[in-house]
Amino acid sequence: MSATSQPMVVTPRESWRAMGRAVGMFVAYVFSLAAASLPVAVVFFFYALAINHEEPREIPLHMEDALLWLNAFAALFALLAALVFAALALRWLDRRGSLSELGFAGLKDAQTISVVAAAAAIVLMCVVFVVLNTLGWVRVTDLMWQREGWGDVIGDFFGTLLLLGSAVLAEELVFRGYIRFTLTDALGARGALFGSAVLFALFRVFGGVVTRLGASELILIGVTAFIAGLVLGGLFLISKSLWAPVAAHFAWSFIGGFVFSLPVAGTPVDGMIGTQIASGLVTGGRFGPEGGLIGLIVLAVAGMIVWAGMNRRS
Repeated sequence: MSATSQPMVVTPRESWRAMGRAVGMFVAYVFSLAAASLPVAVVFFFYALAINHEEPREIPLHMEDALLWLNAFAALFALLAALVFAALALRWLDRRGSLSELGFAGLKDAQTISVVAAAAAIVLMCVVFVVLNTLGWVRVTDLMWQREGWGDVIGDFFGTLLLLGSAVLAEELVFRGYIRFTLTDALGARGALFGSAVLFALFRVFGGVVTRLGASELILIGVTAFIAGLVLGGLFLISKSLWAPVAAHFAWSFIGGFVFSLPVAGTPVDGMIGTQIASGLVTGGRFGPEGGLIGLIVLAVAGMIVWAGMNRRS
């Protein structure tokens, strides 16, 4: 089934199987992330002890590049695993379609929407930063090129590009790609949108659990991630292409991480503008704006705009 075709009539049994495949992909992706991240944690643990004889919680400045690239290659491994999982599931479980059917085709037709979505995401992240900085919840500490030199800036640029690019592509492939695709027959286009958003919220909550956040923080992360899932899924329904949500998701993450040094879904990023973010439900603390009230409000506004676009396109 292509991204633009109508859902087929399926039996209740087939609908349950479709939902089972969606949950199975979710579980497989989470396990692939854990499998990719565990070696990174172990390698960095012994690297820190062997080289510096320091506590692994304290990351010296000269070791940040090593950690960045380790995480980047772990994210790349998880992306490759997601591609393999999706290809195998389409062939052996769904028994139809290829990876292009998930929405990777049609870049030319979705080019304008993708550019607009990316520009809007950049503007919204800048709004988040300006608000947090104006209210004193984010403090600018230094500038990377003054602290480390332009050589490190270039290295960190490519490392962050690989890290966030791989993570975003994997998440969009899994949630707005395969999970949405396999749920569409069972739930319809908008039902699949909500179903994929629910699983995306659970995925973000899982990340918050790993980051050892409290119950109130996890609830806020879940609500914000659900809205983000609706926004990104809505961009797919408007554009009929996976590249629009990829563009918006990457622009939001890269500007927030590499430019403003804000945590990206719990992952600390050393950016061009060195900052310190206050803890609390308003800011999202060490999880980043995706787990804070400011991020929730901004994404809710984006959601209303995308929902209006969906209705207009319908």
